[in-house]
Amino acid sequence: MQCIATAEQKLLRESVQQFVQKQYVGNFRRSSIDDCRESFRLNWPDYARLGWLAAGLPESAGGFGGSAFETAIIAEELGRGLAPEPFVTAAVYTAQFILGLSDWTKGKVLLAKMVSGESLLVLAHEEAQARGDATFIGTKARSNSRGGYTLTGSKTAVIGGVNADFFLVTARLESGNGNDECLGLFLIPSCQLELQCQHTMTFDGRAVSSLIFNELRLESDALVCRSAMITAAIQRATDHALIAYSAEALGAMQASLDMTRDYLLTREQYGEALSEFQVLRHRLADMFIASEKARSMVLTGIHATRESDEEHRTKIASATKALVSQSGEFVTALGIQLHGGIGMADECSVGHYYKRLNVYELLLGSATYHLNNFRELS
Repeated sequence: MQCIATAEQKLLRESVQQFVQKQYVGNFRRSSIDDCRESFRLNWPDYARLGWLAAGLPESAGGFGGSAFETAIIAEELGRGLAPEPFVTAAVYTAQFILGLSDWTKGKVLLAKMVSGESLLVLAHEEAQARGDATFIGTKARSNSRGGYTLTGSKTAVIGGVNADFFLVTARLESGNGNDECLGLFLIPSCQLELQCQHTMTFDGRAVSSLIFNELRLESDALVCRSAMITAAIQRATDHALIAYSAEALGAMQASLDMTRDYLLTREQYGEALSEFQVLRHRLADMFIASEKARSMVLTGIHATRESDEEHRTKIASATKALVSQSGEFVTALGIQLHGGIGMADECSVGHYYKRLNVYELLLGSATYHLNNFRELS
């Protein structure tokens, strides 16, 4: 297992740290959709220019030949800065889905455009009824009299949808007699979904979108892929995204620990620094142990993404989500507690890390779902 970073990976981490320090630190309060759009407009071109969107992709897909390790480095540092940009959604979730569809030639072209920053392509797959099941697809598409398709259903919690140029929408294709034929993938421009798209803010300062398809009529060329491999590609994308989101959560967790440590070293009570009180030192040690457990689990998840055993990869991804969620809740909640009253103030970023970890716990299935999934696969 790769645990020690190479010289190139260290330089990558340093470059992301410098960017985060300049663009995000101290600018963690975002309360509107317009704030997220402005942040995306200012920062996303740099994501592409610095090569972050291509860092973890193979050279055959226009990437730099990196792995999930490089992606995790970027995600972790962005988590430290509470970045609202949809890095994991685009560079991992959507990209790995496209790579999983080896028989979809047009997908490589779209992926190259996204990696270059030319357009933002977002996979819209999650549905409220799925309850964490990555293979669940309730949205249906049936042929209509005009030779196109009519889409019915909904997609939820689409991070990055507010800035997307195109949506990749998964659906079940129905024949004329109502029987399911197979799964289909629709490429829909965002301008065509203005009436179907509802944008909301999560309480950790990110924008998410819900797509409501109420008899939406599409042209025949909107169906860009019709393959039995879509289910496997979705599972692959979900596993990779769970690891990347866990790395992002690890960054938020580590930032909360560092802030708490610095606070205890500088804040005085009864003429002594809080760090001199043994009980507080013990609690800080508990935070450190929980963070290191999470880091070890993320490294295990990164290693699993390189294996050919898909079931084992899914099992480890679920285990990573469950353990990092548990550790993140513990570390960030304790960080607020050790800060005292100031930890509850909106001006103190330690509380915002707690919010980010709470949203992470629900992304791509709750921690409880993935704990049960790990148990079933073991």
